Amino acid sequence: AITAVRAGPRGTIWVQLMGPVASIDPMAINAPDRADFLGGSTWHVLDATGRFMGAIELPRRFRPFRMTDDAIYGAARDDDGVERIIRLRLSSGS
Repeated sequence: AITAVRAGPRGTIWVQLMGPVASIDPMAINAPDRADFLGGSTWHVLDATGRFMGAIELPRRFRPFRMTDDAIYGAARDDDGVERIIRLRLSSGS
């Protein structure tokens, strides 16, 4: 199941996966105020034509705000509910 879709750098499309549909409580999906941490930590990155480029694992309970060529900016909530703004450095491996 898909939780979120975001625009990334250079026309990329970032798709957050929630997990297997069978494992998701229908009440959680339809809740008007879904929790920040409901989405999974796996994001698929597609190019501008929709071709799969790879997957990235983000920290648990991380909510991205902006993706650039070399970083992801967002907020992470710890187990006590404290939210912090963080920057994650990206490396393409090439």
